[in-house]
Amino acid sequence: MATNQKKAPEAKVEKIAKSEFPQVHYIGPSIRGVVTMETTYADGVPTQIVKEITERLQVPQPMVEALFVPIEKLSEARMKLKTQSKITTCYRQVVAALNK
Repeated sequence: MATNQKKAPEAKVEKIAKSEFPQVHYIGPSIRGVVTMETTYADGVPTQIVKEITERLQVPQPMVEALFVPIEKLSEARMKLKTQSKITTCYRQVVAALNK
């Protein structure tokens, strides 16, 4: 018997393949013992760090991944942080989870 349950909508964020953008820059807040704001990673999105942030803060993985921006798109992402955008929403949710 099927039920008509609706899932809560998740923020739609662009997934970044490691091979497509090998260097990414973290533009989220610093999280003690896990990640420092404004850090560049040479081998794409660091999956272990994403996993640790997701588990520690109980935020959706796509939200955390959205804060790792390809170097080529860094200036655009910084501009978006100053406006109401998907990346701003992700940033604010991580900050809110840190302040709980």
